[in-house]
Amino acid sequence: MKQQGFTLVEIAIVLVIIGLLLGGVMKGQAMIANAKIKNLENNINGNIAAVNAFLDRYKALPGDFDKATVRIDAGLTNGDSDGQIETAERYPFWAHLAAAGVISGNYDGTSQLPKHTYGDTILPMWANVNGKVAHWFQYASLPVKAAAQADIDLDDGKPKTGSIQTNTAACISGTDYNEVSGATCTVYVEF
Repeated sequence: MKQQGFTLVEIAIVLVIIGLLLGGVMKGQAMIANAKIKNLENNINGNIAAVNAFLDRYKALPGDFDKATVRIDAGLTNGDSDGQIETAERYPFWAHLAAAGVISGNYDGTSQLPKHTYGDTILPMWANVNGKVAHWFQYASLPVKAAAQADIDLDDGKPKTGSIQTNTAACISGTDYNEVSGATCTVYVEF
């Protein structure tokens, strides 16, 4: 009589294959997470470079430029050239950059904001962040691990100092990022 079933060798082979598949999936997820962080970092660097290129060309900040309608495009909204990106200048900021050919995309200057890798908006502003008054890009809803890694790679790795900061309490533990919290942070990048 012939017995039916699996031998220990067959079961071991199946378990090894399952282990390899799970390992591959987990490694793939880590690679995707790292790629998203690198994309975020490239976006940060690209936005800062775009502002600097605009400043070099027009000697004014995008959105704040009071001659945008005569130097770039008549359909734009002029700023007041006071050297600060105020609330009314946040949307024209992106329209000035796009019309000047410094960034890609179409921005109407009244309601459209670009989105970052994690799906939320990037808002330029003049603000006081953790006691530092400056121009900032506000990156809303970033996972704390992404915020921490971008800060480590591009700045000082500390959430409340340097040119990349957060003031989201759930993302901070003392002078470090609270990466185990799983929180989402509003991150500010100085430009």
